Amino acid sequence: MKKFAGKTVLITGASMGIGAEFARQLAAKGANLILTARSQQLMQQLADELTQKYAASVLIYPADLSQSAAVKELVSRLHKDNLTVDVLINNAGFGKWGYFEESGTEIYEQMITLNMTSLVALTRSLTPDLLASGNGAIINVASVAGFQPVPFFSVYAATKAFVLSFSQALAKEYRDRGVRVLALCPGATDTQFQDTAGTGLSKIKQMDSSEHVVYVGLRALAAGKTSVVPGARNVLIARTGRLFTQNFLAKMAYRMFQPEDLPQVTE
Repeated sequence: MKKFAGKTVLITGASMGIGAEFARQLAAKGANLILTARSQQLMQQLADELTQKYAASVLIYPADLSQSAAVKELVSRLHKDNLTVDVLINNAGFGKWGYFEESGTEIYEQMITLNMTSLVALTRSLTPDLLASGNGAIINVASVAGFQPVPFFSVYAATKAFVLSFSQALAKEYRDRGVRVLALCPGATDTQFQDTAGTGLSKIKQMDSSEHVVYVGLRALAAGKTSVVPGARNVLIARTGRLFTQNFLAKMAYRMFQPEDLPQVTE
């Protein structure tokens, strides 16, 4: 998967942020793009940009993958239009910062559906296409948060731990069957994610760019890696997750993300 020219790539969460940047960098490499996200307007603007700049082939399929029926509907539309996918990029996801009880159950249900359930369902639905291509690939956007428990981002971090484990298992399962699988694990990235997540991310002063995250991800896929963490600081965080107890890691994350009205952890 070193060359993307002529490959058909489906990108979820493609209207902005990391998803939109995947579209830009892959269009520059000659890929044919299928974009899906909630906002048809933003995707259309991106499609117009890529068509004008790269003469790229871009199709847009609006869908809200936080809804349980959305994947089945999306796949049905792709098959109806006789589209097959060579590369799947599961980028769509969101998080919510704050006390666990402050968000309603429906928010967590949508988060779990989008970050985990729809990712698995879409991957399962398109795996036959990827196997048939003989040189298929999957990039699942996880997070450095998936390497440890994160108080005040508890559900989000847990979903990303799932994505990381799921991706690494699939990578081994399909390594000799013509499908590469990569877990891309960025840290805090300068995107619209923090607008949805809330003010907890304002505590992080250094953020990576979408351009760098995507560049690292595509290079890692080409190199045959099964996971990659962009940025030296984030690599250190990920490695720390293998060296210390979960309790210690949770305490460190608590200090980083705790609301201002909570006392400092001293034990």
